[in-house]
Amino acid sequence: MEKIKLMIDSSGDIELSTAKELDIDLIPLNIIIDGKTYREEYDITKEEFWKILSESEEIPKTSQVSPETFRKYYTKAKDDGYTHVIVLTINAAGSGTFNSANLAKTLFEEENPDCKMSIEILDSRSYTMCYGKPVIDAAKMIADGKSYEEILSFLKYKISHMWAYAYMSTLKFAKKSGRISLLSAVVGEALKLKPLIVVGNRKVDVIGKLRGDKAAIAKIIDCVKEKAVDVENQELVLIAGSIPEAFKEKLEKDVMEKLNPKSIFWAKLGCAIANNAGPETVGIIFEGEEYKD
Repeated sequence: MEKIKLMIDSSGDIELSTAKELDIDLIPLNIIIDGKTYREEYDITKEEFWKILSESEEIPKTSQVSPETFRKYYTKAKDDGYTHVIVLTINAAGSGTFNSANLAKTLFEEENPDCKMSIEILDSRSYTMCYGKPVIDAAKMIADGKSYEEILSFLKYKISHMWAYAYMSTLKFAKKSGRISLLSAVVGEALKLKPLIVVGNRKVDVIGKLRGDKAAIAKIIDCVKEKAVDVENQELVLIAGSIPEAFKEKLEKDVMEKLNPKSIFWAKLGCAIANNAGPETVGIIFEGEEYKD
């Protein structure tokens, strides 16, 4: 009988409480702040990280998941009787976590030559809930009794079709991280410019700048309408950091009125994106066209 374990690194922005509820192994990245190391989601919440990020003069550093950490999770899955493990990681082009997961698999297999447990490692080619939400949905499929092949096929399809449009509410974090120059940041802030970002297919690209939150929200909604596939039958992910509740309510209302999705899933912005774009970044994650290599 199949017993399937899902694993994902914390950059997928699944909350620890959700991971525990759905039997997902959430493997934390390390965040280094003032010389102290925190495990994302375990030692520091997203809200605590947003606060530190807003108050700190320096951008916190992050480190990829180590092979030894992955090996320990694989060993526990074996000891717990799992027959299949599926691992999803942050974009391999931007992090060594995918390579760590594969190295750990080699070490695990050398240590357990008679173990029949299979380990499948998938590079999400993306960030945040672009791969976190498919894992949540896959966990629900496991609970419903779907087979390993069905789960794996679902995940491979989803992570090759997930996109996000977002905008940065402020340029100061991009300036601190070195993503833009001081002059560009000063000019952009003075003009109240909001950079628009597209996430997917190994990239995070700035595709334009708009003046003011209202124009930025309208634009990302228009972009989703243009690129999403069958949006009315999708559960869209709205993701944000430290924004006012009234702002979230307005965003949800606008999305429901202009895109009419089947439903909305709210997610909190984690370290990987917030570190460079800022904790006030707002985005919409959806299924669109297939990634092209």
